[in-house]
Amino acid sequence: MNNIINLCDFLEDDSALDCETNLPDVEEIIEDREALLYLGEEALEILKQGLSHRRQVIRLKCVVLIAELFSGSESWNAFRSILLDRNESGDIRFHVARHCGSFPQSELISVISELRGSKGCNDRIVAAILMGWMDSHCFTFQLLQYLQDSNNCVVIAAFLTLLKENRQSLLPVLMSLIAKASPLQLKLLEKNLKYYAQCLFYQEVQEGLFRAIQHQKVWYLPQYFERPYSQEKLSKLDRPSVGESGIGEEQDLIFYEI
Repeated sequence: MNNIINLCDFLEDDSALDCETNLPDVEEIIEDREALLYLGEEALEILKQGLSHRRQVIRLKCVVLIAELFSGSESWNAFRSILLDRNESGDIRFHVARHCGSFPQSELISVISELRGSKGCNDRIVAAILMGWMDSHCFTFQLLQYLQDSNNCVVIAAFLTLLKENRQSLLPVLMSLIAKASPLQLKLLEKNLKYYAQCLFYQEVQEGLFRAIQHQKVWYLPQYFERPYSQEKLSKLDRPSVGESGIGEEQDLIFYEI
């Protein structure tokens, strides 16, 4: 009888098992793509946990890896939750929106429909970015309306999404906006445009932007770089928080293309 009891105790004692059942921490595995592929669905769970990590650099990397390695419904559900979360930071929402190209367009349309008429500027920015993944040009009219938006960041988001369409007919519209843009809009566009160098009309737009900056003498705006703007006014779109530690590591990952 004692032997049976001892045997049962052994079977219930986790420390007696030779195999390790704990999954690796997200910080340990995030740089090991082979390990992520080997773990499969378990890796997805690890990366999904990383979406709520305390360090933004980890969250951003998890977004990229999920988009590249896992394009199923679980990944979309996690992304959709972030896209629609108005308490989430703008940086993360924009980053997620820029990595939704592998998901069904029907799913993207549902989020666009929910956000494009929102009073929140971050919602409209997310909607504008998602429109850039659509094959149909039916959203072009909505993006053109966004060029008249009251929020500068929404205007630039729409501008860059229209630039991605690589349509000759849109080039005069984009050049016209540059010609009449405010100094703040020019600075926002200057900081974001470099991430769209692959676009067909990038060179023309870049030259037009340079001329506009020279004409308006927009080289330094103290209120843009130093004054603490509210999230509604600038959406924390293309600059790190003032005094944020460790920003050097994260700045390479936060592509300020909105």
